[in-house]
Amino acid sequence: MSHDLKDLREVMESRSAAGSVAPDLHDRLRRRIGRGRRIRIGAGAAGAVLAAGALVPAVGSLGEDPATRERAPVLSGVPNDAFTSSKPKYGMRPLSEIQYSSIGRKAEVTYTPTGPHTMIEYRCETPSRVYAVSSKGTLSGGGCDKNDSVESYRRNRDGGAVTYQAVVVPRDVEVRSVAELDRYVDSHSPAPGRWSVRIYSGKCDIQTCYGPPEPVKRLPVQGLERLAQGKGVADGRARTVSFVPTGETVRLRVTCLDGAAVAVVESGGRPTKAGCEADERLGHVWEQRVTPGERTELRVAVLPAEAGDPKSTEDADIAKAMEGVEPDGTWKLEVFAR
Repeated sequence: MSHDLKDLREVMESRSAAGSVAPDLHDRLRRRIGRGRRIRIGAGAAGAVLAAGALVPAVGSLGEDPATRERAPVLSGVPNDAFTSSKPKYGMRPLSEIQYSSIGRKAEVTYTPTGPHTMIEYRCETPSRVYAVSSKGTLSGGGCDKNDSVESYRRNRDGGAVTYQAVVVPRDVEVRSVAELDRYVDSHSPAPGRWSVRIYSGKCDIQTCYGPPEPVKRLPVQGLERLAQGKGVADGRARTVSFVPTGETVRLRVTCLDGAAVAVVESGGRPTKAGCEADERLGHVWEQRVTPGERTELRVAVLPAEAGDPKSTEDADIAKAMEGVEPDGTWKLEVFAR
């Protein structure tokens, strides 16, 4: 048990004055030491609660309230006027370039589109990561270096000025939300680092600017009566599929698998060429006019991808396309009543 100096002094004074220890001195001494231990333990527990509470905000070194914390200043850039004389990209003309000399701070970027599309690209002197926060609060980002970086494509619907925020951070910094990005920026000092924002605007000539293509609407065959079907190997040879239609049209579906690519289907001297490779298991579906109650024959020849697209649907051109090409893949033609 440890004694403090005050307790020891009292014992020494008592001994020198009376020559012996008072009978109750040891009891008083134990009570005082016990009280001191309880005070110290209580103070330690309070300190532990305070430390745990400081971790909850996870902002700043002192754990200050996010609502009262001072935000980091916005980064200023310098326009590069020579950029507007550079070459167009993807059909869009160069609109502006803003250059910055430090990373770790948000820059506010504003531009006015000059066409239906805008492309924004970034260039960073050293490998870094760039994040952009739209006016609606959505976060996007990717890698950034001297020669290759993330590009963003936007469709301009109202023609007015657009403002968003961009920030470049070290390559190993990854954030998953705008809140995480704000905490990083507010808790770190800016560092030297050159980077720029390049903006192009106009009418884009690549599909990326328009987003993913609309899904192809396929004619359904579910629930239809299947009148006939034929199948075989994609070797360019013609096979015949016959059936008796009940209506004025039938729905045909040809499916190509494992290397089969182009189908030529002929009915009544009218050939139809279908690129069935792209449709794969879903099948290429179309409608054909027929005479109700009259037996109809379809003549089908399917070529593998290696043969390419024949010059025409004539037998001679199909045979020429198959010269030196091995059969590859399988196909199936189905006829459905309408």
